[in-house]
Amino acid sequence: MRKVRILIAMIAVFLLVVPAAFAQVKPPQTAPVPNVAGMSLSDAQKALVAAGYNAVVTQENVTNPGKNNVVLKQQIAAGTTLAKGSNVPVVVGKYTAPAQQPVPSVIGMPLDKAQAALSQAKLNAAVTMQTVDQPQRNNVVLAQNVPAGKTLSPGSTVPVVVGKYMTPTVPNVTGMSLTAAQQALAANKLNAVVTMEKVTDKNKNGVVLKQQIATGSALAPGAQVPLIVGQYQEPVRVPPVVGMTEDQAQTALKQAKLNINSGARAVTDRKKIGTVLDQNPAPGTAVEPGSQVMVTVGLDPNAKIVLPRNNPYSPYNPPIPPDSKTK
Repeated sequence: MRKVRILIAMIAVFLLVVPAAFAQVKPPQTAPVPNVAGMSLSDAQKALVAAGYNAVVTQENVTNPGKNNVVLKQQIAAGTTLAKGSNVPVVVGKYTAPAQQPVPSVIGMPLDKAQAALSQAKLNAAVTMQTVDQPQRNNVVLAQNVPAGKTLSPGSTVPVVVGKYMTPTVPNVTGMSLTAAQQALAANKLNAVVTMEKVTDKNKNGVVLKQQIATGSALAPGAQVPLIVGQYQEPVRVPPVVGMTEDQAQTALKQAKLNINSGARAVTDRKKIGTVLDQNPAPGTAVEPGSQVMVTVGLDPNAKIVLPRNNPYSPYNPPIPPDSKTK
């Protein structure tokens, strides 16, 4: 019976003491985990400490220097509720600057070999094309804008100038003035060879009527392109020379920018010997400067003709029956 009483007493004590002990124990404090991704490590640590947490740091290599010592990610999502004093693992970037690379000399190399040489040095080519007039310089590096031997970070760009040869092609110059056509051909490294052709339309004077090599034809630099160019001259009027001496007729025609072509015909009227009997074209006819005017000069039927030297008339027309028109 005594043992029963002792047991009952112990149970009563337990029921009184234990609840009181539990009442004195407080539950742990919690808080949401802050978002520290993208922060510098020092700022992230301050933010976690302020929230009651500790940062556990793991480093990860990065190639971007801007991410050095920056929180790349946090292993416990932002907003997660944890007991204060917990550890929050974060991954922080670690950048190590690569060794500098010397720039190789690529001048004179074909573009593909220059790119390969730069790539081997962990550098990149930035290509600018420049027109060249020598086929052998096509696709060849003419210059590099970073001198050989200078050190650069891997991945840096080296600007290079590369030749680009364009095969000269014949432009369309028909209808252009001769000056403009020559300039257009010269711009394509070609030369004009000009042949003049008489035209009756003054608007076509000095204008390319046609080109002998088709537009778009590929030629070697310096090649010649034959052009036909219009040449217009104001017509002149044939002056009257009938009745003049041959010398007078020649002078009159020369003043009119015409040429004389003389023939002869025997006459019975001695007053007509040595004078112009007729002319062709007729007086007043409009002809091109430099045209010939055929005149027939009276010839003494008794004159001794010596051919071909000393013949005063060229060409010589043999004597014909006496001038029937002579009165």
